[in-house]
Amino acid sequence: MDLSKMKNDRKLFLCRWYYRAGFAFLPFLNKKYVIMSKIGAIIWTTGLTAWITIFQLNRAEWDKAGDQISFMIPTGIP
Repeated sequence: MDLSKMKNDRKLFLCRWYYRAGFAFLPFLNKKYVIMSKIGAIIWTTGLTAWITIFQLNRAEWDKAGDQISFMIPTGIP
């Protein structure tokens, strides 16, 4: 397909059509990637949740090490 011979409004229509079709149907065409992405998101969320829980429960016990990896040190905890 030679796009140089098309008018600009027709190119714009074609681009919009390709975008909408790709947005709607690309996940079904790349099912493997969607599944792997979901698995990765679940693993990442589980790991991040575990780290946040462990850090929040043990930061005060870790003393200086806990303070050094903290972005903000909560007040009221010695």
